[in-house]
Amino acid sequence: TITKRSTMTTKEEEDNAEAHIDAVQESIDIPFDEAISASYGNPNPDYEDDGNNEKGDVHVATAGVSVEVIANADADADADEEHLVEGAPPPPSPYNDDISEMTYSRRLARYLSKYDWYNPSKNVKGFHAPNLDVAWEYFEHSKLPRHFIAESSLATNDQTTSQKSFHRRRNVKDILQRAEYGEEEEKTLLYSVLKTPETELGDFGIGVGIYFWTLRVLCIIAFLAGLINIPNMIYFSSDEYGDGGQLGNISKWGLLGSAACIDTKWVACPNCTKSDWDRFPRDYSRFATDSDGRSFIYKNNCQVTFDEGIVAWASFFFVMVSIMVMNFFSKYREHYIDSLSQTSSDYTVTVENPPIHATNPDEWKDFFYQIAGDDPIHVTLVTVAIDNEDLIKILVKRRKQIQNLIYLLKPGVQFEGDNLDQMANQTIDLTWVQKHLLFKKTGPELLKAIRDLEEQAKEESKKDFGASNIFITFETEKQQKMILNKLALPRSQIMADGILVPNDIKFLGKYALAVKEPAEPSSIRWHDLDESDSSN
Repeated sequence: TITKRSTMTTKEEEDNAEAHIDAVQESIDIPFDEAISASYGNPNPDYEDDGNNEKGDVHVATAGVSVEVIANADADADADEEHLVEGAPPPPSPYNDDISEMTYSRRLARYLSKYDWYNPSKNVKGFHAPNLDVAWEYFEHSKLPRHFIAESSLATNDQTTSQKSFHRRRNVKDILQRAEYGEEEEKTLLYSVLKTPETELGDFGIGVGIYFWTLRVLCIIAFLAGLINIPNMIYFSSDEYGDGGQLGNISKWGLLGSAACIDTKWVACPNCTKSDWDRFPRDYSRFATDSDGRSFIYKNNCQVTFDEGIVAWASFFFVMVSIMVMNFFSKYREHYIDSLSQTSSDYTVTVENPPIHATNPDEWKDFFYQIAGDDPIHVTLVTVAIDNEDLIKILVKRRKQIQNLIYLLKPGVQFEGDNLDQMANQTIDLTWVQKHLLFKKTGPELLKAIRDLEEQAKEESKKDFGASNIFITFETEKQQKMILNKLALPRSQIMADGILVPNDIKFLGKYALAVKEPAEPSSIRWHDLDESDSSN
């Protein structure tokens, strides 16, 4: 990606700081910088405004990939390996979880860790052995979803740390504010399986919230349809429907109250042939012939009257109408859930069909200022996603090989990302099983694979990468909605090269753009942005 970020003026920062003091605030005016931490680009945190920016002009550009510094990309891994050095103290925990805040699996692991058969490394001498509880702590804080402590649960004498999280809320109905993975500044808790409100499921994405809402509504519809069918269930289980009734005559209890008939017998059918039962699904169990060639069929004597038909049709139409009503209100439910969970997509628009050569963020920033006209807007972030997926895949493979090299280092050896040759010679020896059955590579083999991938990355980086998608992030939701309304075009006009589209809303005066609100950053398949809908 190519990202450029603009800064707010001092007056805007003061206004936004005052707005955050209110416990209840309208989401349409919450600034992007204060409300969102996960975005579509990588802003430079070290940038300082020089005071000369005009209309929030963008000054800083950061590139998503820099091939020139490949050899030093993993130098930060040194700190991660320090706890393996002999005599080094174990890293202090930044979380201090109470036992009641842990998963039951972690509690069980802590109890079993005192036994050698479960944790044989607890008595290892010479260096600090891996700590299972630290691993569980990492898993709970860096992999499992967590939320900040609800405002009503804060201690009255210490509300400073958790208050700021709830100033990001759109309204007081947003009970739980989801925390970023690895959050350390404020106290967080795991989402409760049983106590998490349905409206807060939108923290995991609007689709998740809608899914559970739909599931609840369908359960209610099915329950009411069952109530409508109670008269039929009573009739089907009575003596009037079948001789002797179903109770005591049906072995499968799940069929009680259904239209299953127990009053049956074999009757002669001179005109019946076996071919009459060839229709799908083919079943000859209800057809038979005797030694004289006469045909018999297995007949149900149960009678269904007009009243039972009316009840069945009533339940059918109730389900159909209810599903249509549910689909209608699902749109409102989606907007409601979206209003509770605040993400960067609420401030962003995406251009799905940018010209391949349009990789300059300044051009896109100027274009959207032009579209706004006299309406005040502030372009906070411009992210140009480029078609460099092959390069990214190579770098990912290289990183995996380096990680494999770290796993092979001898105990006490600190990893140095800028000295891979030496690291490759300080690895443990692999067993025959690891080499020939698990196909693991030795240190020198991993080094060769890393060097080969670096050469591939350098060759790939020489290509000219075109734009695949553009993400424009504004300062407020109101600005985003205004831009979406101005650039809303029928898909037919876009596919027709914008013949009927006015030139003043075309990019560079000749490109009709498909602009819409993007999916959440975590939901986007970044490697496939350049693929067409048919390919996807």
